Formats: sequence, structure tokens, C-alpha cells
Amino acid sequence: MLDTLGAVLTACLTVSPALGIDARQQHEMIAEAQRVWRLYEVTVREGEGEDCNRQLVVKSDAAALPEDMAPDSALGWVPFAAGRPRRVVFLRVSRASTLIADIGAGTRPDAMNRWLVGKLLGRVLAHEIGHVLLNSAQHQPRGLMRRQYHAVEVLQNASDHDMLDAGERALLLAATRPETRFARP
Repeated sequence: MLDTLGAVLTACLTVSPALGIDARQQHEMIAEAQRVWRLYEVTVREGEGEDCNRQLVVKSDAAALPEDMAPDSALGWVPFAAGRPRRVVFLRVSRASTLIADIGAGTRPDAMNRWLVGKLLGRVLAHEIGHVLLNSAQHQPRGLMRRQYHAVEVLQNASDHDMLDAGERALLLAATRPETRFARP
């Protein structure tokens, strides 16, 4: 969508081992976040490098300091300081696991439940990356930046769940300017 403007961003992730997910879930989480952001020519990948415009650390909610905490209902969040997003994403794996287990509990193999948890975490991660890339704590009534996600959405492939509105796309374009390419520590 942004290709005509030459705007390409790369969000690089360092996933804390203390997040509490297995390698397969981690792969699915990153793949799902990548799938969402690919629509906007944003690459999401693990690691570091010269091509990284945003370097983020993904941590468990247990690692959050009191000033970084979000409401108990939150699946994930990015703390903001002085109106700017920090370079950390917190995820509540236990809450995501509970939500997935509640969808048709007992009807799927454990491996599929773990896969679905990874997929749900990926959608949540994509949303949180949005706060960083858009440099905004705002939520929208629908699309990627809506406030609330439902676990059942991981069973759907509705692309409207992952869309940015025109204002958000403008913020993403602004994020490609050299002076805005790095989130605050």
C-alpha cells in the first residue's frame, strides 16, 4: 500500500525466553504479526540489524514494573513515557491461553491449542507494534487498532480485522521520515 512512496519499515523483535511460550508458538506469533503488517510493507522479524527501524523487546507481563502495568483484561500493551511509546511490548500469555481454551474447550488437541495461542499472541503483538509504528496510544472502533480482540477471531481470516484506517496510514507514512524512525528507550 505504501510502495509508491518507497516507505518500508522493519520492526525487529527480541523475544524474552521468560515469555513462557515454546519455539513453535513463538514462530507462529511472529509469523502472524508479519502477515498483518505485510499489507503495509512493514517487515516484522526476530533479531537485530542495520535494517531495523524499530527494535522491540517482547516480554511477559510478569516482567512489567508497576508503572508499566495495564488493566488485568489487557492481552498486551506498550507502555508510553512522555507521550512516546517505549521499545517494549508486554504480553499476557496466561490470559491468551485461557481465552483459547474457552473456545470449544476440550474439543482440540493440545498442539492445536498451543498453535492458536501463538496466533492470538501474534494478532495482539501486531496491534502493539501498531502503537509503536504509529507513535500513538489511541484506539479505533474497528480494524487493527481497535481496543478489544476476541479469541474466536484467530479462527477467522477476515482481513478487515487487520486494516488501518486512512488516518492511521498517514501516521504510518509519517513514521517513515528519518527523524521519527526510532522509538524511545
